Amino acid sequence: MALNNLERHAAVVDRSVLYSTLAQHPGALPLLVRVLGSSQFLTDALRRRPQALAWLLEPATMRVWLPEDLAAELAQALAPFETREARMRGLRRVKYRHLLRIGARDLLGDADLAVTTAELAHLADACLAEALAFAESAARVAYGAPRDATGTETGVAVIAMGKLGGEELNYSSDIDLMFVYGADGETTGGRGGRVVNGEYFARVCRELVAFLEEVTDEGYAFRVDLRLRPEGRMGAVVLALDRYRDYYRERAELWERQALVKARVAAGDARVGAGFMELAREVVYRPGLDARILPAVRAMKAQIDRALGEKGDAATNVKLGRGGIREIEFLVQALQLLYGGDDAWLRERNTLKAIFRLTERGYLAPDLGRMLSEAYVHLRTVEHRLQILHEFQTHTLPSAPLELGRLARRVGLVGPPASAARAFRARHRRITEAVHRAFRAFFVAGSARPGDSVGGLSKARLGSVPLTPSRRGSGRRGPAVGGPSKGRGGSVVAGSARPGDSVGGPSKGRGGFVRLPSVMALRATGFADPDRARHNLGRILEGRPLVPYPGQLHAALERLYPMLLDALWKSPDPDAALNQVERFLSAAGPRAGLIELLADRAELLTGLVRVCAGGDLLTQLLIAQPELLASLAAPERLLRPKSKPAYRAAVGQVFGPGLGPGERRDQLRRLKQAEELTIVWRYLGGVTTVDGYAREMTALAEAVLAAGWLLTLEPLVARHGVPRDAEGRFIPAVVVGLGKLGGRELCTGSDLDLFVVTADEGRTDGGDPIDASWFYSLAVERLAGALGDITAAGVAFPVDLRLRPGSKGSGFASSVAALERYYAEYGDLWERQTLTRARLVLGDPGLARRVRAALRGIVFGTPLPRAQLKEIGEVRKRMEVELGRETRGRWHVKYGRGGLVDVEFLTQALQLVHGRDHVDARAPATVAALHGLARAGALAPETAHRLADAYRFLRRVSAALRLLGARPSDSLELAGPMPARVASALGFPSRAAFLDAYGARRDAVRAAYLEAMT
Repeated sequence: MALNNLERHAAVVDRSVLYSTLAQHPGALPLLVRVLGSSQFLTDALRRRPQALAWLLEPATMRVWLPEDLAAELAQALAPFETREARMRGLRRVKYRHLLRIGARDLLGDADLAVTTAELAHLADACLAEALAFAESAARVAYGAPRDATGTETGVAVIAMGKLGGEELNYSSDIDLMFVYGADGETTGGRGGRVVNGEYFARVCRELVAFLEEVTDEGYAFRVDLRLRPEGRMGAVVLALDRYRDYYRERAELWERQALVKARVAAGDARVGAGFMELAREVVYRPGLDARILPAVRAMKAQIDRALGEKGDAATNVKLGRGGIREIEFLVQALQLLYGGDDAWLRERNTLKAIFRLTERGYLAPDLGRMLSEAYVHLRTVEHRLQILHEFQTHTLPSAPLELGRLARRVGLVGPPASAARAFRARHRRITEAVHRAFRAFFVAGSARPGDSVGGLSKARLGSVPLTPSRRGSGRRGPAVGGPSKGRGGSVVAGSARPGDSVGGPSKGRGGFVRLPSVMALRATGFADPDRARHNLGRILEGRPLVPYPGQLHAALERLYPMLLDALWKSPDPDAALNQVERFLSAAGPRAGLIELLADRAELLTGLVRVCAGGDLLTQLLIAQPELLASLAAPERLLRPKSKPAYRAAVGQVFGPGLGPGERRDQLRRLKQAEELTIVWRYLGGVTTVDGYAREMTALAEAVLAAGWLLTLEPLVARHGVPRDAEGRFIPAVVVGLGKLGGRELCTGSDLDLFVVTADEGRTDGGDPIDASWFYSLAVERLAGALGDITAAGVAFPVDLRLRPGSKGSGFASSVAALERYYAEYGDLWERQTLTRARLVLGDPGLARRVRAALRGIVFGTPLPRAQLKEIGEVRKRMEVELGRETRGRWHVKYGRGGLVDVEFLTQALQLVHGRDHVDARAPATVAALHGLARAGALAPETAHRLADAYRFLRRVSAALRLLGARPSDSLELAGPMPARVASALGFPSRAAFLDAYGARRDAVRAAYLEAMT
């Protein structure tokens, strides 16, 4: 195939130029052979546009394109065209050019499944936005602007569903869409007169669909499927937001709730889209457990199985067949529907990320979560290799052995087609059988009676999922409230206790089995939600769905149980502590040694309960690696912080022999989590302050960053060689930290804001030489993936590159000269402001001195005129409105009035004014800079002291919200349980006392901010 396609390609180009390119460019031949040998439709696209090969070989092309990059490219490509036909053709040319790029990176192994599917989705988003803009502009000319009953202009939002909504699109996917407009009303009038809003937006949406679906000489853009809208094919193309609300409240079926799990605003009016997403969350995620979910999802899958059985396709269809993609998606979505109402962390559209979150929260056992992730990657990769061949929407494995062998080779198996086919068949069978076992264990068990047993899993436990009471304490009880009744392996009696039962610990029934405390007893001992507490205690003794306990573990649990109750009742927040302890013990699974350790070490159990009361995220770290709890039994680990060299030595284990690249990435995540666990444990235990916690987290981040940088450079050096200048000298690089990384103020969940600076221009000296700047740009891009991608082991640190010089559309690394030139010629004031927190965190010491001097000149070379403080104030106001979004019932600790950003902007503005003449004022850490500004006379000492105290307080609140799992982070909902939980975590006697303290500091910070900025 590759040879035939190469000959066909050579026939339409200048052969001498082609052969010269293949001979001179080391990346040309591998790219061309891989594309020509794997995809006929990409080959045809390349043959239609032969110049695309040169574009693909440009260093700036073969990278991850951000959504805004794709949107800008498409807008630029369509700008010269005005007619509908010309813009349609231009859009299709851009789409296929980027399909070439995305497919080539996928086939070469430069992008993993998550990156590939996300880029395909972002490409579709960009096309949708352009199609909508064209359709709306034509409709406005004809009918004027649509307005609601109050006269306010309204708009339409495009809601992506299915794989597009989950940002996991295929090469040949339909795009599932719904359309929603803001409100009913009438247009202002145009050439065609006035029309009601419903008709106006229906015309816009039909034109959008036609713009994408119509076939031109450049092909079609996307097939659009609107069947997920209310009433399906019989329903209106577009509805007002209120009509959606009425439909979902009164008529929607459960499968429509399930479909909304993946809903996402892809284009259009952001305000209307936000309103729809708020409605979708209310529809999909409801408090408590819904008994209808498992039977309904199981019935949908049974209907699919019957249809496939009639076609004889059940074993070979990777999407809908036995053990296929749909079984993983249905299992994941069922768990999200069951538990997402009470656990907002589960509300994730992307399937791989959702599996990770379900495992992290303990709803999937770690081994099962890992298996499902790996199976999903395998099945989606196979699906991609089937579709990338001819761009057909196919999901069926070829029956001919030769074609199956070719597919196996496209998937990555080596050897002749016959042996590759055998290896693929065995691997595929093993994966699909494991998926189907998990699917049956969950869904078949969900319909079983509480005494049944299938596959060694207790059906009392699995069957109890839809029958247990609401996790918010509805008071309704099914057969499995608090755990199953006495059975073969059961040791819990869930019968209701009388008011006189013991509250000092669980009592024993006549058979010696543990009896749960009564609801009255739990309420009397401090539980605010005794129904849920009783339910959680039962699950601690019996396990969760898909995380069962064997009978031999019950003896250890019974010994632990009274000690656990005692520790919970002494906790400042028994409900939160119990919720998190249940998550941890359920996720830990049948580990008798861990239970014995807690039963033997009362102080360790007490510490576990205390920190579980203070943070969801700490529990997540323990869930990822339950064995880490044993390491915390050593007091010496908790009494003093590690040094920077010690952190580097700890993460240096990733360079041990015998580990492949993927294993090293996972090992780095596990090592980071182990160290983070100790740091957070020390902070919540009161061993260190919020400043010490931030310094330790920053030292850990720098160690992880150093290890990730080396892991990233190793394969690049092997392929491209070492970057050198014209005289053969090595060209080094440095990493500049910004934001919390620069200020040494990181906490759990923080991103790493950074950019990379290189010494000089040059090229690498290996077999595939590239420019030094492109070498380091690749390194930075891959560093972001090495640390920030979600794997089975979680995430190390998310990396944010948006504050780099040039940002959108620029490379990820720049030379010192380019850095200085950018800020001198193009840099905005806000970009200069971000550099007040710049700090050299990694790299060559000599180059670091040059970069430090350059940054000092950029930031402090010319004092900022006080008149320009107004510009900083305007940016702050926009952030407060657009990002803070505070209301009477919601405060934002970071962006809200009197929040962290008030202190930071005040500090940074004064640094820009006074930093040239006062070295003390230049510290990248906010508190140190405040004291430096006081010494420089820019702030009154007492004001600096008050601001530093308020800043520490706000950081403690922010850390508590992150550790407690607030979503979105840094947002405090006053009407919910979070203020009381934060008050407890920070040691306040009551919710009211905490809110009073918060309000006083908020007012003081805003007053100081206004005084300094005016």
